Amino acid sequence: MTGTSLDGADLVLASFNGTPRVLAAEHHPYPEHLHRDAAALSDAEHANFAAIARFKIDLSEWFAELASGMISKHGPVAGIAVQGQSLAHLPGMHAFQALQPERIAARCNTPVIAEFRNTDMALGGQGAPLSAAFHQQLFDLDGIARAVVGISGMAHLTYLGPKGEIGGDEIGPGNLLMDAWAQRHLNQSCDIDGSWASQGSISNDLLRVLRAEPFFDQASPKAAGPGLFTINWLDQTLKTLASKPSPVDVMATLMELTAWSISKHLASCPVAPQDVVLCGGGALNKALVGRIAQLCNLPTRLSDELGLPVGQVGAAAFAWMGHCRLQRQRLDLSSITGATRPGLYGTLYEV
Repeated sequence: MTGTSLDGADLVLASFNGTPRVLAAEHHPYPEHLHRDAAALSDAEHANFAAIARFKIDLSEWFAELASGMISKHGPVAGIAVQGQSLAHLPGMHAFQALQPERIAARCNTPVIAEFRNTDMALGGQGAPLSAAFHQQLFDLDGIARAVVGISGMAHLTYLGPKGEIGGDEIGPGNLLMDAWAQRHLNQSCDIDGSWASQGSISNDLLRVLRAEPFFDQASPKAAGPGLFTINWLDQTLKTLASKPSPVDVMATLMELTAWSISKHLASCPVAPQDVVLCGGGALNKALVGRIAQLCNLPTRLSDELGLPVGQVGAAAFAWMGHCRLQRQRLDLSSITGATRPGLYGTLYEV
């Protein structure tokens, strides 16, 4: 699993005989050249097909190396589920995922399942958020209204109702803007624990303009993908202000934007959740988690408390979807993405 935060690859070895279980997990930061290429291609105004092809090959070779390493340590697997690196997402139309699944299948001599988002869009959905169906399998265990918020590059919400209802929505930027701002001003991949943001003050002028982005008020289902909330979008917004806030105040404002958008979506749940489960890399940002709890005024806890560490949920979700595809189990994401009917999610590649 790789996300729009471009922090690297999360691998899990998972079993779905009975209760989903993660047997092994690894995180590998992006090699510098892959991180550089992914960032450049995600922000490109004009497509460079040769550069995209080279990146797909390099990325898939790296994925194959990582998967082969896990297989050599733990034994053969039934299949490898891979999402690929999102370069662009056109909701309801197409997801541009950098990947050559057949290359991974050939290198690992193992079936590969990919193209989950485009399957959803072929069925009339938005292509995101797909992990909500897995959240229901994992966290809907005690018959209460619960919200699950995944905070990766983008943030997304799963609503689990007390009578088995399920809904999902993409919220807006999670770590994406904060990480890009930290890279620019701190020369590091993220603002660890939100410590830098905590030193700044929220710019009400900047926050007001950022909150006016129409996406936040779009009706569900909706998906933004990596193409909307970019560092260029932020730069253009800053140019409209009469007085530009300091870099640390911009970071504080970006953290507030993420926390506000999450609390806004939590308030729209059909039944008020009794608790909020947080997962994804952003759940490790202590300052952000604290601010979310303040704004939503609901008990919040990390997915670790329910048996799966925050950094493993995303990869486990796609492993589960790959398992469902191998079992020919159709998934119904109609109340999550707007898909018009159940379908077999993912394309199977065997070489």
